[in-house]
Amino acid sequence: MYEITFKQINEQTIEELRRLSESCPSKSTSFCPGHRFMWRESHPSEFAVDCGYMIIRVKHEDGYRYLFPYPVKAGGSDVSGEIPPVDAVLDHLDEHMENTDDYLRFVSLDSSRTAMLCARYTNFKVDSKRLRADYLYRTKDLAAFSGRHYSGQRNHIKHFKEDFPEAVFRRLTPDDNKMLEAFFAEFENVFSKTSGEAKEELSTAKEYMLSKYCSDLAFGVELGGRLIAICLGERYGDCIDVQIEKCLPGYNGCYPFVVNEFAKVCLGIAAYMNREDDAGDMGLRTSKLQYRPVALLPNHSFTVTSELSNLQISCGEDLATASLQDGTLSITALREADRDDYERLCRDDEHNRLFEYYLTEPMHSAQKPAGYYFEKAKKAFEKGTSLSLALRLNGRFIGEAIFFVFDGRGNAKLGWRLLPEYCSRGYGAAAFKLAGDYGLSVIGLSKITAYCHKENAASAAAIAHSMTKTGEDDGFFYFERTV
Repeated sequence: MYEITFKQINEQTIEELRRLSESCPSKSTSFCPGHRFMWRESHPSEFAVDCGYMIIRVKHEDGYRYLFPYPVKAGGSDVSGEIPPVDAVLDHLDEHMENTDDYLRFVSLDSSRTAMLCARYTNFKVDSKRLRADYLYRTKDLAAFSGRHYSGQRNHIKHFKEDFPEAVFRRLTPDDNKMLEAFFAEFENVFSKTSGEAKEELSTAKEYMLSKYCSDLAFGVELGGRLIAICLGERYGDCIDVQIEKCLPGYNGCYPFVVNEFAKVCLGIAAYMNREDDAGDMGLRTSKLQYRPVALLPNHSFTVTSELSNLQISCGEDLATASLQDGTLSITALREADRDDYERLCRDDEHNRLFEYYLTEPMHSAQKPAGYYFEKAKKAFEKGTSLSLALRLNGRFIGEAIFFVFDGRGNAKLGWRLLPEYCSRGYGAAAFKLAGDYGLSVIGLSKITAYCHKENAASAAAIAHSMTKTGEDDGFFYFERTV
């Protein structure tokens, strides 16, 4: 197993993240450090550097979403010398996910990286969200507003300058915070949007822009000693993320004036500007399209799934059987009648010590409520992260076979354990082979791996009966079986 250590994106790490983001190739706003910091309360984010690649992940209620890794540079040189192919860091991410009992999920993917992941994995789900597509512009287009397509913007700016000749577009500093607070107070009084998302955006924008951690690309339009418009952007790679852009009503032409003036400032900083998505707001969509984006950046999401996603199991049937001298060994789904025996198996901490490597949480069984492990096994199968099956001798529950860590590439791990009274009676080897047969021929796996503690010699011998030993380390023997 491989563990990646992540840092929270917060006040202590934002500057480090900004340095590491200078080489970011993606133009999706999700990769902008300021965007991640601005939304750190509602969408906590973390980052890590592994194999010379930046990995950013965002916490959701049901787990983490990852951004596609990219090579990072510091001080003009690669962080870790020669950067290996991206498959190296993806391999580490796959191993890291083994400890999480969750799927690996990517978001904010463009089409080329989505295709790369589709080629890497064999079991996955892809979704596209048009409402979350980012609007990307060339900085020089917004700075020039040349050509007939921008005639409307030029006319609006002309009238704005004629109506408000004393308006000045200037950089904002911390000394302007009182003016900023007054601007937000005025803006909040006339704010008409009622959605929770819009209200949260306004509150978050105010907090971020008044903090000392926001980008230095903060500008405003001052008129008569007060601000009538503000904007804020941040560079990452060759792109500026326009995070905040707000104007008070009653100043016709102010918005295109701000867009144009801010683009002139950014002209020598980055070739592109991302004005973010429209969140399904038709007014925003119309406005953003009028500025002639060069692309609507796709926002694909990619979830690594497993062969369990389409597996249907009937509790009343034998999934696999084998004849023994003293009866028939079979594998079935867990049944309600197995609940007590299964709980007894899971709650024997001393017995399970030799099998703890495939358990998904520490062994503190006495702290768990009645039926906890049985229900947990059912939910894991429903989620598609693991499959616990009943091992039976002449129909009686004697233990468990569990498939876990499905990697989305046709591979999974296999573990097993028997009730204490059925150990050392020769059932282990037959049970393990039977489970392996089922995994390869019914679930459709191409490779099954297993490992066991070196001190568990009986388990090692049982596994070796049907699998090939591939290696060992200080604590474990490793095995595999392929089609």
